[in-house]
Amino acid sequence: MEDKRTRGKNKYTLGALLKNTRRKKRISRKELSRGIMPERILIEIEENRCIVDKFTWDFLLSRIGVSTNIYECYVTEEEWKWYQLQIKLRNIANDCLRILYENNMLYSKCDNFYKKMEENNFIKIKNIVENGRKYLQEYKNSLQNDSNSEGLFKIIHILFLEVMEGYFLMAEGVEGSIRLERIEKVRALLEIEPFHQLKRKEKSTCISIFELELFILMADLYVDMGQYESAKEILVWICTYSYDYFKEEKEELVKIYPYAAWRLAKVEELANNNGEIVNICLQAMKLLVDTKSLRGMVPIMDVLLKYWNDEITLSICSKEKMKEQRGCIIEVFTEYKENPYGVYPLMDIKNATLVTEVIKQKREVFQMTQVRLSEGIMEPETLSRFENRK
Repeated sequence: MEDKRTRGKNKYTLGALLKNTRRKKRISRKELSRGIMPERILIEIEENRCIVDKFTWDFLLSRIGVSTNIYECYVTEEEWKWYQLQIKLRNIANDCLRILYENNMLYSKCDNFYKKMEENNFIKIKNIVENGRKYLQEYKNSLQNDSNSEGLFKIIHILFLEVMEGYFLMAEGVEGSIRLERIEKVRALLEIEPFHQLKRKEKSTCISIFELELFILMADLYVDMGQYESAKEILVWICTYSYDYFKEEKEELVKIYPYAAWRLAKVEELANNNGEIVNICLQAMKLLVDTKSLRGMVPIMDVLLKYWNDEITLSICSKEKMKEQRGCIIEVFTEYKENPYGVYPLMDIKNATLVTEVIKQKREVFQMTQVRLSEGIMEPETLSRFENRK
């Protein structure tokens, strides 16, 4: 029975947000916790009795279709370190995509893969992937050393690392069957049903953007193996599912939909089904314009420019104007040292602060000495070491 003294006190906590949104969307605890944690742990999280790391919060919020930008989180030194590695790995994966895209190699068959690539790009991609694997190993070692930390759910980090490895294998031209085997292992770990079963249960399924990215990689490898219909089936489902599931959270939708739509348009082109290409890209372009996002816009523009017709002229602008806009976008990305062909970064540290910095900053604001703050709790020397991240 609910205690009247505590009723309403947790109304605006993350646990309450998780529970209330889950109930509103009729998502069961079993489905939300699937593959990550026991259901009893999710109950403790919803009741604010269990601490979890930022990566876990982001994952759970994504599964219920809520933007991860709504809250500020105080992270530990280890979480901060993982975040920095995540950014490095994401940038490296995006560099792989950029080189493949600019050399028209994104959907190349693995036979004679590197023979089709210029020597300087071959060396560049080899060095990029080699550097990425060093960060992957550093991340794995850090995860192993901190595996007993409270609130750490290792499988979510493994999912991220496997997605990054998926991009590296693609950049290396590794054959699809090997890549598919790795993806299937991760799918099984997360207890995601096989795709053909998932399609029939989409109303009772909650899938995060992290997991949808895994499915895009699956579609990519089906293309590499020449199985265009299988790739199209997955990408159509991703576009439909994400548009429906994240329709109230446009910030989240724009992280995955334009990327999947661009891929779908390329698959239609490879399969010589050019009829829907323009419509696919126009819908993605509308979303990007509505959300004022440039992420994924350049490759969408490239497809539209290739298949330009009167329908596009009437709904958007002239061909010359789009070419001009494309050039401006490239300049903006270059100025800010961003990658116009990269995947949207699926994690954001803007709303996270290192907890040691918070304590030090607040102590100084209130003009408290380390001696006063630590009184009755710990030695001042211990607090000093904590504030200096030791």
